[in-house]
Amino acid sequence: PGSIDNCYRPNTSMIYAAFQFPMYLGKHAEPQIGASHSPDTASENIDPDKASEAIKGFAKHLGASLVGICKVNPLWSYSHRGEIFYENWEDWGKELDESLPFAVVIATEMDHELVSAGPHTPTIIESGHNYAKGAYITTILAHWFSAMGFKAIADHHRHYTKLMVPLAVDAGLGELGRQGYLIARKYGPRVRLFAVTTDMPLVPDQPIDIGAEDFCKRCLKCAEACPSKSIPTGKKTEVNGIKRWKLKEESCFEYWAKIGTDCSICMAICPFSRPNTLLHQIVKWIIAHSYMARLFFPYIDNMIYGKKWHTKPVSSWIDYKNKDEVKMEGKLGC
Repeated sequence: PGSIDNCYRPNTSMIYAAFQFPMYLGKHAEPQIGASHSPDTASENIDPDKASEAIKGFAKHLGASLVGICKVNPLWSYSHRGEIFYENWEDWGKELDESLPFAVVIATEMDHELVSAGPHTPTIIESGHNYAKGAYITTILAHWFSAMGFKAIADHHRHYTKLMVPLAVDAGLGELGRQGYLIARKYGPRVRLFAVTTDMPLVPDQPIDIGAEDFCKRCLKCAEACPSKSIPTGKKTEVNGIKRWKLKEESCFEYWAKIGTDCSICMAICPFSRPNTLLHQIVKWIIAHSYMARLFFPYIDNMIYGKKWHTKPVSSWIDYKNKDEVKMEGKLGC
């Protein structure tokens, strides 16, 4: 990791530190019913409205930026266990449980300053920070459901069983963008997604329309800025029966491997990723409520911010510009 910054050791060590945490929690993602409460495994009889209010409040208290609830669409579920992260080789190829009908989906906001450093190391450090935060939040929420006498599975960076973006769309957190990310109302694509599935009866939220799809049809900023040209510039195509903008995943990951970060240029350049200031809140409200605004605001954004991507500076504690001073050495080095 961090090859684009010559494996500057302080930053590369932050990457390793942050990405290790979800591995520790992966083995605790499926708590046994009642295990964290008492030998009594009887389910608590709680009103779905009250349960939904409680779990949303608890999730935000733990650090979630956005929380929504949906019924689980089986199309968004993985069928079998694939990658192994914590020596759980007995799970390889195991058929995954699709019986849990509800999902609590959370989004955590990524720091605007660090994302704007893409494609350099600060952005993947921020990704790791959010993956760790998501693992922490969802593991605790899963154990809360368990203590209440219900089944629950935490979905996070080292224990995903579902596709997060369509799940988040169903839970009313935002819309699918051209670059394949969720476009959230407040933060745009500048979020990371996690979930907890459960059999506790909950009240689902409804999908929302924030004008992102119409905006993405005309904007094209992410596609034109993509270093690997992995984001389509044309219309949606049908993929497995669903119309969407189809990414070139292989060329995207090849670029990630080349630079040693997760790039994030498409996330950073998106007009919906602007800081959540009052001005940008007003602009997003207008876009959500005016078709004409969706036609013209992509061009206005280009006039103000420009069409091309330019990496932004970061604070000194995470600056990579002195990358030649301290290099990674040995087997983890460049």
